[in-house]
Amino acid sequence: MLSEDGDVLEDRDQGVKSLPLLDSEDRLLVGAALAGKLSFAWWSAVGDDFHVNPDEADLGRKAAFNVQRSDRLLALASAVRDAGKTAAFVSKNNDGYINVRWTAVRSATDEFDRSLLAGLGLLDHWRALNIWYRQCMRSTRSNYNSRLLTPQEIGEYLQW
Repeated sequence: MLSEDGDVLEDRDQGVKSLPLLDSEDRLLVGAALAGKLSFAWWSAVGDDFHVNPDEADLGRKAAFNVQRSDRLLALASAVRDAGKTAAFVSKNNDGYINVRWTAVRSATDEFDRSLLAGLGLLDHWRALNIWYRQCMRSTRSNYNSRLLTPQEIGEYLQW
């Protein structure tokens, strides 16, 4: 957690819990799957609208595990990771926690999501997922109570 001027307040928010991956899970693919609309839809359906419990990540994790890995899918997952770093911010609320505004990098997450759904034989659900998303996600991507991370902070704190 960082202060507004970048000083470390806490190494880790006590409310944040780790999500250990199985040895058979690919960290890059799971991360990209959890950042996209498919996982957001699942979390919206089964979550408590704020916290994320481990079982609320099941759909994204299982989709990433069951899709056939390809160079293209891994490249798209890398693009999601890299885009997420550009959309990382420090909230001026809640004592400066670091988060990622995934809505700001939908071009990267959408391309990964489409490829993930195609790999699972579910691409025909892409349109319905997007219609649902537009109805549910009303974020304008603007927040005056936050600031983007500096390049130095990205290098120091975002080790993913």
